[in-house]
Amino acid sequence: MKIRMDRVGAAVCGLIGVLVTAVGWGPSASAELAVSRLIADHMVVQRSAAVPVWGEAAAGARVTVEASWGQRGSATAGEDGRWQVVIQTPGATSEPQKLEIMADGEDEALVIRDVLVGDVWVASGQSNMQWRIRQSFHAGEEMDVPGVRMTTISPWRTQTPRTEVGSLQPWAVSTPESVRGFSAVAFYFAREVHQATGVPIGVISASWGGRRIEPFTPPVGFERVPAMAAHAAYLRGGFASSPEGQAWYAERMAAMEAWLVEARVAVAEQREPRPSPSVPLLETAFGRPTRIYNAMIAPLTRVPVAGVIWYQGESNAGDGLGYTPMMEALVAGWRASWGREDLPFYFVQLAGFGEVTGQAWDGAGFAAVREAQRRALSIPRTGMAVAMDVGDPGDIHPKNKLDVGRRLTRWALADAYGKQDVVASGPLYRSVRFEDGRAIVSFDYVGGGLMAASKQGMEPPVETPGEALRHFGIKGMDGVWHGAEAEVRGDEVVVWSDVVPEPVAVRFAYTRSVEAFNFYNRAGLPASPFTTEP
Repeated sequence: MKIRMDRVGAAVCGLIGVLVTAVGWGPSASAELAVSRLIADHMVVQRSAAVPVWGEAAAGARVTVEASWGQRGSATAGEDGRWQVVIQTPGATSEPQKLEIMADGEDEALVIRDVLVGDVWVASGQSNMQWRIRQSFHAGEEMDVPGVRMTTISPWRTQTPRTEVGSLQPWAVSTPESVRGFSAVAFYFAREVHQATGVPIGVISASWGGRRIEPFTPPVGFERVPAMAAHAAYLRGGFASSPEGQAWYAERMAAMEAWLVEARVAVAEQREPRPSPSVPLLETAFGRPTRIYNAMIAPLTRVPVAGVIWYQGESNAGDGLGYTPMMEALVAGWRASWGREDLPFYFVQLAGFGEVTGQAWDGAGFAAVREAQRRALSIPRTGMAVAMDVGDPGDIHPKNKLDVGRRLTRWALADAYGKQDVVASGPLYRSVRFEDGRAIVSFDYVGGGLMAASKQGMEPPVETPGEALRHFGIKGMDGVWHGAEAEVRGDEVVVWSDVVPEPVAVRFAYTRSVEAFNFYNRAGLPASPFTTEP
């Protein structure tokens, strides 16, 4: 049997075989051997895993897949022409491998070349995950990294789950030319993990700007989280006419009406209104729940992966603390879909964005959804990259994606790769106690100690000894918030105000944006914004 070369047609979205439509395989009428468009030259396959290779052939044809590392498997195409062969992969190797795919009645084989065996990560979310290298600051960083490869799935949504992705960019090796179109956060994450571990890293990027979290979530995720029962019932049908649906809509419309009254008073008094409650709609202009999952994520769930990185939340900012159960549903749903309850899932807390008010305790902008993201760390095997200090008050798409990628990398190295010498995070609020008119706040991830520090651009923060911590607020028994003094004392922060003799709560950077952020640990990682309120 001769080997058919260059059958991929790399310019046609990385598909192997013949031309394809946006939703299908090679033309099934021809009964010609074809494989999934995810199986292509330069791909990375998950190490030490049972990796499926699938496609189409003539009905009843015997299809054999042979890997250059010595594995071989066969399957018979069904009546619909579909086949799947599972190949066991070895440990990570940077030596290029190949797959040969042969079928009865075919004179030629498909050959997939330059395959690396390593770790595959899924990168998803909205526009800040989509944001490309060419749109970001990169300061001449190393881009020629043969051990990092990426493929990008084009935005697409469907009413029912698909087994094959729509159009996508071909798998590409990282070079100064190719990376310009890569997700910046995903590339920096992949590069940093690869350089720290020596393991080849492949990224499947599946993001869509301006989208809410619900369209990325499968029905099983909503079913698993009691607080998301309305979404689960909605997807089962007949929700609006059910007693549960009527009560759900009535509750949210009442909350919206009450907020409007408050907001009008606040604006008349030249005060900032509190964030609005959720719009009482389950199907919005941002898409029906599950539809993005159906088209962009469901086809990936048969592919073994090392984990997920996620950057989303801007479009859910109005949900405030309600975003926590939404994250729970997303993570639970994806883990169920991949059949891995321990699938690592690391996400980015929203960066600073919006006018600096000078009242870092006012709860404006993304403050509540950031808090919801922090609380989502209660989900096992998750991690959160803090980005408050690298935001841009005037741009919802901050250009410093390098720090974001590096901070996600720390979570992966410490958790997924078990590197005990890596500090995963900046200070995360743990608890507060009140003594003698002071609030004493304790943190996890003190990283060798807490410090006041200044940061310029993408440079590491520099300690500023003796400087007070900024952006703290404190609330008294009367319920009124005031700006507060704060200083590091050992591994704790003491917070107080002369006008608040009996404090009951503390906030830090709990607003849209702040200037001169200066609270870090000695590992150079920023503290997460937080509130001590329930």
